[in-house]
Amino acid sequence: MSRILLLLVIVLWMCRTQVPSFQRPMGYSQGAGLFVAGLLLVVLFMGLWSRVLARHVRGETLHRSLQRFHKSMFVARLLIPVWFGVAIFALGWGELVSRMLGPIDRWPVDLPGVIVGTMPAFLAWMALWWAQFPADRALREQSTIIALNEGLPVRSPPTFWSYFSANVRLQVLFTVVPVALIILAHDLASLGLWQWGRVDLRSPVPPTSKIMMIELGVQLASIGLVVFFAPEVLRRVLHTQPLPDSPLRRRLEELCRRTGLEYREILLWKTNYYVCNAAVMGLTRRMRYILLSDMLIETMTDRQIQAVFAHEIGHVKHWHMGWYVVLFATLLLACFGPGQLLDEQLNRLPLPAWASMDALKGAVAFMGIAGFFMLFGYVSRSFERQADLFAARTMQALDSPPAPMHTCASLDPYGAAAFIAALHRVAMVNNIPISARNFTHGSIAQRVRYLQSLSSDPAGALRFDRAMSLLNASLLFAMLSCGAWVLVALTVR
Repeated sequence: MSRILLLLVIVLWMCRTQVPSFQRPMGYSQGAGLFVAGLLLVVLFMGLWSRVLARHVRGETLHRSLQRFHKSMFVARLLIPVWFGVAIFALGWGELVSRMLGPIDRWPVDLPGVIVGTMPAFLAWMALWWAQFPADRALREQSTIIALNEGLPVRSPPTFWSYFSANVRLQVLFTVVPVALIILAHDLASLGLWQWGRVDLRSPVPPTSKIMMIELGVQLASIGLVVFFAPEVLRRVLHTQPLPDSPLRRRLEELCRRTGLEYREILLWKTNYYVCNAAVMGLTRRMRYILLSDMLIETMTDRQIQAVFAHEIGHVKHWHMGWYVVLFATLLLACFGPGQLLDEQLNRLPLPAWASMDALKGAVAFMGIAGFFMLFGYVSRSFERQADLFAARTMQALDSPPAPMHTCASLDPYGAAAFIAALHRVAMVNNIPISARNFTHGSIAQRVRYLQSLSSDPAGALRFDRAMSLLNASLLFAMLSCGAWVLVALTVR
């Protein structure tokens, strides 16, 4: 969810010229002061709350403190994009940044404005790690007793700078760097067209079909280029190295061979033993990396690591990253197709004297953004359940003869239990309450219950497979429909 909120900050900034602003109740300097003061208030309040919690947390109240802690931090982080949106559309923050940029604001580029405009929100986001650190450290110290009872390695909690740098890499840089590269590629193309082709993609004049086609092509090319090469950049952002040769690596390589997974490298993700997680990056074999964190390898059994690894394989085998590309391409095409038509229809809509067209367009834009994020969350949670099911099926087939693995349609309790054990270990090591909700993954408890229900219902897994096929077909149909709409609109324009 953290990356979604960070993306929302950038989306709000990029939409500032598309969504009408409300009448400012104060001057630019007063609005900027109120904006910064609001962010400071959130950070300082959470810092005080965190230090009170760190002093009073005890073993008998650990579970309740964890839940309260996660909920409070979620609300604090949610307030950052909300208040940022208020600053842009009501306090004049966008206009002030334009004045600060001076002549650069008239160039056909977006990256300078994105950097300056979103900086306060990102700084406040990072300041919340300062606020959160005492409580997080106290909770990790309390959880050492659980680790000792489980026979797990015990390490001292990370220092603040280790904690801070790990979060900067994992959340801010992992999210912002690819987006910044997409914007940079788009800006370079826009500058070239502006300088040599005399085509201004940011002109306030209603664009011709030629300009719209060029803009759409530049955006799709920028996104495609960065998506393809992003794994090479992100593997360095996350501080990784090839997983050393070991019996574990050889077992993982054998699992890849049996599932037919092609990849470039299996990487050890060095988090200073702060994060217990795994990830997969890349659309093609030559750009595909599978990451296992140092803490995951240290705190989980080989079989649990295989289960987590199989979950990441499931994301690749079901082509989830490709479907995310389809989803975002649909959004882009929808803005150029149905979005343009909706804007034209709103302009023709007769409104009563008391109504405001700007307010109406703002409400429609807000509903569109909210609807897309809701759809993204649903798709993401569905993909996680599909990867969970793939991992559970793989674990139940793992003890079969070493031949190419074809995961069976049904799911038995043994396979489900093997992956559920890995989920519980990940939650325990990361100090995550199993009931804690996650926008993109769902809670651990929900995922466990769903796997248990599929393992007790032989036809349940088949129904889920059909539902996922229908979801993928719907995404593809939506993208093709929006693409056809755009082509027809540009042809008759």
